[in-house]
Amino acid sequence: MHSQRLLMNTQQVLLKALAANSVAVIGASDREGALGTPIWKSLSSAPYDGRIFPVNPKYRFLGERLCYASVKDIAGPIDLAVIALSYDKIESVLDDIAFKHIPWVILVDSNPNPDIRQLWQAHIVHEAKRLGIRIIGTDSLGLIRTDTGLNASYWQDMPAKGDIGFIAQSSDMAAAVLSYAKQHRLGFSSVINTGDEIDFGTSEMLDFLAQDPATKTIVVHVEGIRTPREFFSALKNAARIKPVLVIRGGGSNSSQALLTRRMGLPASDDDVFEAMIHRAGALRFHSLEELFAAMQAFATHRLPRAGRLGIICTGASFCILAADNAASFGVKLAETSSATIRNLSRASDVSLAENPVDVGIDAQARKIKLATDAFLKDENTDAVLVVIAAAKTDSVKHLCESLRYACEKSLKPVLTVWLSADDREAASVLLQEARIACMDGIQKAVGAFSCLARFASRADATQPPAHPLPRTFPVDLEAARAIVSQARETDCVVLNESETKRLLACIGLSTATGIIAHSANEAVDAAETLGYPVVLKAISKDITSKAEVGGIALNLKDAAAVHDAFVAVDSAVRRNAPFAQIEGFYVQRHIARVNARETKIAVRQDPAFGPYLEFGSGGRLHRLSPDKAVELIPLTQRAARDLIDRASIKPILEAFNNLPAVNFDELVKVMLRLSELATEVPAIKAVEIDPLLIDEGGCIVLNGSITLSQAPLERDSLSEYTMLAPAPSVTPERAMTREKGVLLRSICPEDFESLRAFIARLSPETTFARFRTQTNDLPAEKIAALVDIDYNREAAIVATDEELPEIIRGVARYTRINGSNVAEFGIVIEDSWQAKGLGTVLMNALTTLATRHGIRMIVGYVAVDNEAMCAFMRKAGFAKGSVSDSQFITFSKRL
Repeated sequence: MHSQRLLMNTQQVLLKALAANSVAVIGASDREGALGTPIWKSLSSAPYDGRIFPVNPKYRFLGERLCYASVKDIAGPIDLAVIALSYDKIESVLDDIAFKHIPWVILVDSNPNPDIRQLWQAHIVHEAKRLGIRIIGTDSLGLIRTDTGLNASYWQDMPAKGDIGFIAQSSDMAAAVLSYAKQHRLGFSSVINTGDEIDFGTSEMLDFLAQDPATKTIVVHVEGIRTPREFFSALKNAARIKPVLVIRGGGSNSSQALLTRRMGLPASDDDVFEAMIHRAGALRFHSLEELFAAMQAFATHRLPRAGRLGIICTGASFCILAADNAASFGVKLAETSSATIRNLSRASDVSLAENPVDVGIDAQARKIKLATDAFLKDENTDAVLVVIAAAKTDSVKHLCESLRYACEKSLKPVLTVWLSADDREAASVLLQEARIACMDGIQKAVGAFSCLARFASRADATQPPAHPLPRTFPVDLEAARAIVSQARETDCVVLNESETKRLLACIGLSTATGIIAHSANEAVDAAETLGYPVVLKAISKDITSKAEVGGIALNLKDAAAVHDAFVAVDSAVRRNAPFAQIEGFYVQRHIARVNARETKIAVRQDPAFGPYLEFGSGGRLHRLSPDKAVELIPLTQRAARDLIDRASIKPILEAFNNLPAVNFDELVKVMLRLSELATEVPAIKAVEIDPLLIDEGGCIVLNGSITLSQAPLERDSLSEYTMLAPAPSVTPERAMTREKGVLLRSICPEDFESLRAFIARLSPETTFARFRTQTNDLPAEKIAALVDIDYNREAAIVATDEELPEIIRGVARYTRINGSNVAEFGIVIEDSWQAKGLGTVLMNALTTLATRHGIRMIVGYVAVDNEAMCAFMRKAGFAKGSVSDSQFITFSKRL
């Protein structure tokens, strides 16, 4: 199948607006202060070849152009209309726009009354949808497309033509970025201010720019996200193809309040937003300075192979600063070969030059060229940073010529820092064609390189772990649901410790079991039953931290200690938490593991982005190191390991001071089990395990709590409460071909090696029929994209050998077209399994799954020379359609 064909549908729809052949400005004016004046000036003065029409009943002419009283008076089609009228007049012109079949409108104004703003917006969207009109805005200052010269915006200074696609919700942010880009000679392919995004939004624009050949880098400013799942899908898809740079505030309570008021959306945890950007593979920025530096770096179109940086400075002090910045950004200094060291020494006048290399404050062009050339030829160096304090001995022109000459035969990135503003201005002109970035600070340059390195390594980040765990773990979800259901019958919101541990045991977590006691004597009896030493804890749904109110006693070694501890804990809780209702006391074995570390792991709900997992230090250690790392649910094995790597507690979990490293595989299993619980049982609102004790032997839950909601006990087919769409099913289902049994299940990231082996076994003919290439040695990033799929947009079913479940025999998948209920499908069967009924089995499973997920029609494109597949399609009930480009036949089937 040919998926690029479907993506072009999105291009064609959006090109009606972005590459419009004709534009009408309703409310066009030349009166100072009128809404339509700036945008009409921009449009009429731009180098635009299309037709433009001013619409305003107050004028007969605007300049030399005839002005129309209504869009209905304009002859010929119109692709885009800009409504530059006050909000209360917008609805009155929608019927005229529908009469002219104008597909796109930009709404400049919006209702200023915060009390009725959202209701008014919803009404306008409803009317527009009824009339078949798409809206950009409200509160949008327009769009620019440089390759056609279209400037339907309030920015009268047309930006330079380039390859940056820029999406901004805020007009202020858009103005700042455009101003910076002009100063630093950066060009754009598209610029759009999406405004309030009451209809068309960032997600659709991301899809467009991802496939736009004129766009090489995407920059996104986002404040609020109306459809988080669609945003993530579009972001992940785009970031797989080209760099996506995202800037957003929201790290403080005050900024979150501003974001909430701005778009009327719920506040979200900025850590969760950061995790979402990271999971999608995009790059997040907190400041304009960081963003601008990255834009300059990506504009060079040079990517490093890895993250090893060679640094050249005109002065030892700058070498020290550069090394410090490299360390803070996690950038590795290149460890050069002995030959490179000799060449660097010639440039630095030092017998054994080190990286960073000091070439002297006199900044001689000869030395800078020698050092740059040495690093660029070194196999252990991936990029070069040159820091020049000031051009002294040689002119800026001479220095730039030396750098350009050194870079002529290398594709490695070269970033320069010119600490003199005058030198930098001159150098930026001279080095632009050589694709060498000129920056004004060492920190910015090193940070920009770290972004290049992260993007270059994106393929590695999507591949599964070297030693993946089993795909599924034994869990008893029905037993877990029964515990939740029983608790909700009594209006219970928070499970007690006994219920919590029973539920966690259902998903395979080891827990420190215990006995509930209601008196000192019962506590002693419980301790005798369990065996000493024990721990005694107060049970109360009103207490969030037992330690803070004196609600826990540890390492009780005999009956007297238990009796005294009961009295002391009871007294402390009543004194420190007088309004807490004590339900009893939990007595459990005291777990003493010499090498154990205390961690904290929790499932929480974000108002905007749904469930996520939180991991960090636990127990008493949490007070000293409260930092945490978060990851969105559902997790993959790769995401779980990445979460551990990002946690500040990671070094403590590794081997140190004669302590062995903890069992990371077991920790990953705990995370995956909790992720599955949160995904499959939506009624579980929150889980907190603190501490989770972990050592080289495994993990054990010492203390935990679970909070319930009124959500369903089981997830539905769409699982809309999670921002990331989970796989439909990873549990294999048996099916029969005409000769053998197979196991059908959803594809998952851990299928990377199995799918690679499957594709390697395909014949050249089968490979070409499915992938339109005759080589079955697909790039790693391509295979990663086939297994780590976005279930919001696509689904894939693998058929594995019943006798050898790790061996894939066939794959079927579908992909939604533009988010609609129509999907394109593809199917490929291993040659030795063809003509045995496996194709029919997979097709039936795929159509059943598609129907369950709201797909109403599936289509496929079959090469005209693929007679076997054409016959299969007809037999499966597909209707034959048109022949496209004399290469593919369209088949479709209603579900």
